[in-house]
Amino acid sequence: MVGFWLLANSLGQAVYRLSLHAKTLEFQRLSLVSIASSVTDIVLSMTFVAIVARIDNMQRRHFLGSLQASEGHLPHANPNTLS
Repeated sequence: MVGFWLLANSLGQAVYRLSLHAKTLEFQRLSLVSIASSVTDIVLSMTFVAIVARIDNMQRRHFLGSLQASEGHLPHANPNTLS
């Protein structure tokens, strides 16, 4: 996964550097590379959001499960001993 992020960033940098010295016909190729880089960025961003959502769901389930498990194990407060 990290390799794809590096590839997308490298493509973006390459487009920028090549565009500084590009002639008219080279801009068409650079545009295609730029589009490919942008598509890669979009796909990777959507993948990142899906991973974060999945981690969030797993943490919520773990928290709720541990909360439910601990409900039966919590000592009940005796109102006579509270000060």
